[in-house]
Amino acid sequence: MSLSIQSDKNDRIKEVVSLKRKKYRDRQGLFLIEGANLVTEALQQDWEAEYFLVSDGGHMSDLREMLDRAVPEKTFVVPERLMEKVSDAQSGAGVVGVIRKPVWDLNRFVSSGEGLRNVLVLDRIQDPGNLGTMVRTAAAAGYAGIIALKGTADVFSLKVLRSTAGMIFQIPFFTVDSEDEVLDAVRKSGRRLVVTDPRRGVPYYDADLKRGAALVIGNEGRGISPGLMDMADVRVTIPMADGVESLNAGISAAILMYEAVRG
Repeated sequence: MSLSIQSDKNDRIKEVVSLKRKKYRDRQGLFLIEGANLVTEALQQDWEAEYFLVSDGGHMSDLREMLDRAVPEKTFVVPERLMEKVSDAQSGAGVVGVIRKPVWDLNRFVSSGEGLRNVLVLDRIQDPGNLGTMVRTAAAAGYAGIIALKGTADVFSLKVLRSTAGMIFQIPFFTVDSEDEVLDAVRKSGRRLVVTDPRRGVPYYDADLKRGAALVIGNEGRGISPGLMDMADVRVTIPMADGVESLNAGISAAILMYEAVRG
């Protein structure tokens, strides 16, 4: 049988509220998911869940039954008023899960080579929607992993996680402190550093981006940093009609990433 929580003074309620903030997610090694879709994905993919909070409202009866069958010892039913306190979704998610962060080893990843499948390098991407879309697209395009420079939005924030549609557990995600670490990982893995350059780049479809590429996507406002631009092995551009200067970062990333699966 699932358990019940009635007080907002309960330690689990307090923990869920604290995990809305990045510093607590980093400190505890935990993050939140919410909504029936992500919770169902967590159960199907056997994510390492600490516990789930589910509303006592009638609209959540089916999900409560599913959780009660799957993980009764980790399922806590809470009144609607408490769910409104812990849920971040404007419409009211009805269910929240506390999940342990996966641990990915960059050195092991680099040494494995992963068959030289492409990797995505994120140069301080800020928009949660863009970041989530890129994670989801990288997984769909068969990328081996993602390396994000410090300053990139937190991939474990609720806004990003909703945009990934649960794909964060389908692809390794590494965060590094400096451009030197990015370059070191790329070089040791035997990949080529690929950047977008509207002035000196070749059309992306004339470059070989099917494998062995570390594709850099730059910050939405500042673009790719000079350090990474200077170290690039390949420069590509996405041709655009006259009068159009740029594309959304998520769209640009998707166009380039899907070169990996083009016949």
